[in-house]
This record gives sequence, C-alpha cells and structure tokens, in this order.
Amino acid sequence: MSFTDMNQGILFSGSKKFRRILNQLTCHKVLRSELINIAITEFQLSEKQASGLIDRGVYQLKQQGLVRSDGRIKNISYQFSFGVLSHPPLHVVNDAALVLSSEKQILEKELAQIRYELEAYQEFLEIIPKQKHKIMKLQQDTVEKLNQLNGKLRAVNQLLSL
Repeated sequence: MSFTDMNQGILFSGSKKFRRILNQLTCHKVLRSELINIAITEFQLSEKQASGLIDRGVYQLKQQGLVRSDGRIKNISYQFSFGVLSHPPLHVVNDAALVLSSEKQILEKELAQIRYELEAYQEFLEIIPKQKHKIMKLQQDTVEKLNQLNGKLRAVNQLLSL
C-alpha cells in the first residue's frame, strides 16, 4: 500500500472527532493523556468517553501500521506516522478527484474495447452463420457488460461534476 493509499484510508475511515483531535496536534509524538484532555475539552466528554474515543482511533491507525505506542499504562505515548497529521481537507477533495479521474479513464478504455468486441461479433455473424446462437449469446453478454460500464461511467461523471 502506498503512502497516498494510506492517507486515503485515514481520511475516509475512523471518527470525525478523532480526526479533529489529530488536526490539533503539532508534533508526531504525544501522550495518551494529552489526547484524552483534548477530547474532553473539545467535545465535553467524560474521561471514560474520551478514553474510548482515543483508544478506538488509535486502534484503527495501529491496524494500518500508522502509529506506535510506547510506555506504561499511566504514561503511554503515541508516535504517529508522518502523513497521519498532515492532511488538510483540501487533500481529501484532490485525492477523490484523482481517484475518480483515474477510474473514468479506465472505464473509457474498457468501453472502447467492448465496442470493438461487439463489432467483431457482428462480423463473425456474417462469416460464421452456423454459430449464430453462440455468437448472439456472447453478444448479449457483452451488451450487458457495456450497459453496466456505461452506468458506472455515468456515476463517476456525476461525482466529478459535484
């Protein structure tokens, strides 16, 4: 998984509250107690609620290999990977647009290939009339795939226009 992919995972998963807490951090190493205090003040949570919020957020990042913990129970510190703390909302929009643009290009290439495939089936119908039923079945399957890809392309275009 590339660093950009990891960032997208961070940006699109997890709690919005936890991300707001991370956005307030100025360094990559922080004490758990500091994170809990930020959660308490920022969201008027009890210490138990704040601890749960922090623990869930840290757990998700640990699953992605983006945070390391160090220390004892009362003095745990977290070392966040570089990209975890540097993701302003503008990057989310840019990443989504890049993903959608890339998807659009892939879909357009697939659609062009399918159109050529349909043309080939039409030619084979004329050349090999004895195989008409088999060719028509393949042609129908290809038309269905064409419709699915057109629908997906339409959805991508609508998302890009937002």
